[in-house]
Amino acid sequence: MSGPTTVIFTAEPATVILAAAANRAAEPLRAGYQEAADLHERHSEASDKNRAAQSAASAAGQKALAEQVDRAEQRYQQLSQLAAPFGAMAALRASQPQRPVEQSPALIAAYVEQLQALIRQLEAALRERMGQAGRARVEQQYCLQVTGPRLAALLQSSPGASN
Repeated sequence: MSGPTTVIFTAEPATVILAAAANRAAEPLRAGYQEAADLHERHSEASDKNRAAQSAASAAGQKALAEQVDRAEQRYQQLSQLAAPFGAMAALRASQPQRPVEQSPALIAAYVEQLQALIRQLEAALRERMGQAGRARVEQQYCLQVTGPRLAALLQSSPGASN
């Protein structure tokens, strides 16, 4: 509630000039307050847009992180199945990191990094073992002692072979 308003009627020119000057000085103040209100409104709108953009970016980041987790876990399962014939399942289960219960992006990213490091080690071990198994198979099934007699029998049984 405002106080009483006092109106002075005077015919004195100095008072009229001072009142006019006061009104003139008040106009830039009103314009300044209006500009400040407009700036405040624009700032609020920009802040709302920034919050919306941050929210969308956060959602996109969480989705991408969830996709990384899914890909890493699927790859780990594939490699685990490949490693099963080599008797490595117990060691794999013991070394597999646990998915975090808390949905903190930092914890989930750390989990993905641990899983990817384990996948790299598992791939290296599988390459080594599969390479050794392949070499052993080639040495056993395609060595000269095995293929020589087969080739000789094949050549002797051919139609143009002379006895």
